[in-house]
Amino acid sequence: MRHSYTGFEGGSGDCPHCYMRVMARADGSCPSCGKDTSKPPAGAGERRRVTLFASEPCPALCARCASKTQRREKVAIVEEQQSAANRQTTRVLRFLFGPVVGLLSFVAGVKTWNPKRIEISLPLCRPCSGLGEIEILHASWDESSLDLLVHRRFAKALRKLRRE
Repeated sequence: MRHSYTGFEGGSGDCPHCYMRVMARADGSCPSCGKDTSKPPAGAGERRRVTLFASEPCPALCARCASKTQRREKVAIVEEQQSAANRQTTRVLRFLFGPVVGLLSFVAGVKTWNPKRIEISLPLCRPCSGLGEIEILHASWDESSLDLLVHRRFAKALRKLRRE
């Protein structure tokens, strides 16, 4: 099945509505958001999902509008240790067993949890930097990479840069 949106040849790709990587249902709808993948919203053709690695060089184009720029802004995310739902339970357990666990951890030499941080220096022109934060779709802590929504020309220049 071939859809009009270029990301869905063979039924899989990035949904033009929620940008999740999915395999479209038989009727062409996205299993994540339920919208029709063959009918992208206005302006969806300008944005692409790309994976950027922390140590990777970027093209000298604004990630939002693809105009030439040397200006950079840091895009960063910090790993959370636990969900908010588990924090109350953890507080109670820490209160009850904290001294014992602390002593055992000290004796065993266990290190405390240190949150991971992924930081990428992303090209953004001055007008686009005032438009708010870049949307982070996914963070891969093992690969130190971020999946971001960027302008299609920036994504194309990044692919070209990677081939060189």
